[in-house]
Amino acid sequence: MTGLHAVHLTIGVGVLAWLWRHARRFNAAYHAPVELSGLYWHFVDIVWVFLYPMFYLLERYSACQPVEVLARRLVYVRSAV
Repeated sequence: MTGLHAVHLTIGVGVLAWLWRHARRFNAAYHAPVELSGLYWHFVDIVWVFLYPMFYLLERYSACQPVEVLARRLVYVRSAV
């Protein structure tokens, strides 16, 4: 998952570099690429803010056990009966 985030981050940095290189084109009447790149950058940030806790923090700090632990307990209970 962090590799996918790195790909999107690299794309965002590339877009920002392109904007910096072509900054003279933009003015008050023509600023759509700047707005769209800002929306893209914030979208990647918001997605990461929600995915990081969902995949890493909830698994680490929740009462839920990983599937492997639950499967071992189920096998243990069945063999004891």
